[in-house]
Amino acid sequence: MHLSPFFCFFFAVDWTVEYLNVPYNAAEGGWIAVGLVVLCAVMANYTGKALIKCLYASPGQRRLESYADIGDAAFGKAGRFAANLFQKVTLMGIGVIFLILCGIFLSSALPPLDSHDSDYWQTRWIWICACIVLVPILVLKTLREVALLSMLGMSATFITVISVVVLSLVDYYNPDVRGDVGNATLFGEHTFFNSSGFAAAFGSITLAFGGASVCPTIEGHMPQPEQFPVVYNWAFIALMIMYLPTVVSGYFVYGNLAQAPILQSLPSSGAAGQMVTAVQLIITVHLLCAYPIVINVVSEEVERNYKIDNKHRTPVMAIILRSIVRIALVMTTATIAYFVPHIAQVQDVLGAISLVFMVYILPTAFNMKLRYAELGKIELGYNVFILILGLAGGGFGAYQSINSLIDAFK
Repeated sequence: MHLSPFFCFFFAVDWTVEYLNVPYNAAEGGWIAVGLVVLCAVMANYTGKALIKCLYASPGQRRLESYADIGDAAFGKAGRFAANLFQKVTLMGIGVIFLILCGIFLSSALPPLDSHDSDYWQTRWIWICACIVLVPILVLKTLREVALLSMLGMSATFITVISVVVLSLVDYYNPDVRGDVGNATLFGEHTFFNSSGFAAAFGSITLAFGGASVCPTIEGHMPQPEQFPVVYNWAFIALMIMYLPTVVSGYFVYGNLAQAPILQSLPSSGAAGQMVTAVQLIITVHLLCAYPIVINVVSEEVERNYKIDNKHRTPVMAIILRSIVRIALVMTTATIAYFVPHIAQVQDVLGAISLVFMVYILPTAFNMKLRYAELGKIELGYNVFILILGLAGGGFGAYQSINSLIDAFK
């Protein structure tokens, strides 16, 4: 199976719709979070390419197949276990995030179906969306078929980014456009650096670049793998085009009151409010299409490990076992989303605990182990810098984000 450069581009760019959260990250960490977005992008761009070089680190031997294979080549079973663990936690966590966002957007865009309020319907929409995405997950067997669902993603993304930038500025210069804000002084305050939330912001921003963790899979499925660095660079250019205007405009207008997702901060009445509602529905469709792509990666590996296919099982038994696995995965993400519907805190925790390892710590550790002789002093020092920053940022970020999640339940 081959994946087109477009799909590789899409998957690397549109990994977790984190662009909806970056203004909130600035509210956590201050204006310095804008620079943090750029720093994280530069580091993730390097580690993604380093992982590809690790695939070919043994001259004369066959190309390694996956992130886990790189871990095994570097540190044996411990490396493979770490790579598998953090990759599966990341993918399942992103599935949880998608369902929470669907619940938030649908409960905000659509009127309640009975006397209960929108908070009640947010959790109910999570289960409804889980049932909706279960259909393509059960029907479509492979990533080749699931990839067809991704075509809506890029257009939905750019529509959302443009809407956030334009409507936030409209809201700033015409504060009466929203019924619940009467003057611009209520838009929040700004700081350059906020130590109490900076580390949590670091972990959450890392979510934006989680595509680095699937670089080996993407490169292996490209018809021309040698094009990967070019495609990957363009993906990061697109990320900057989306993220920087969003974080600057969102934080400039709403300051420390910026919400996650930022669509919740935009005008809620009038023509602008109707546009926000339309964008919420568009991005919900996008999330429902992207969810099967993420979960399919996990289900395919489980099915491969337990030999759930027509070669090792009867056709009927293969269908039954495949359905059980996929239903269990969807229900697991839906259950977590239902009981922990706090999107900002969930993103912070997932980024600090899992994505920091996947994007910064493990790639640099594997790279130094497998390619130490090839690395010059400057590049070696850069690897050490990323490794130390990942450990420190991830550690402090996990502490801050977990405390924030606990506070959200109080």
